[in-house]
Amino acid sequence: MTKFKTVIHQHNGWSNYATWRVNLELIDGNEHLAGWSSEELAEWVSEIIDEQSEGIAKDYAHAFLNDVNWHEIAEHLRQEYGLCKNCNEPTTEEYCPECSNENKYSHYEKL
Repeated sequence: MTKFKTVIHQHNGWSNYATWRVNLELIDGNEHLAGWSSEELAEWVSEIIDEQSEGIAKDYAHAFLNDVNWHEIAEHLRQEYGLCKNCNEPTTEEYCPECSNENKYSHYEKL
């Protein structure tokens, strides 16, 4: 019987090479991207690929983007620029004071 082994490929502290590379080459240092959703980041990078490549290179680039962990990049930007996880307002904590108060009680306690 064959046993399968799960392999996690991490790269420089990121979940994988594609995530690290896209963040390094296209995202890092772009403060205006802080607070963008993972979907918005993916669309923005996809537009860059569409504008700057064609043919098979474009196809390979888009295939590479399929491996990017966009949620990880979005969360990294929120942390790096000190934004609330809920409303993207500047804060030194995970949530700003207003969102922290809103999330203080569970859904059932609010009923």
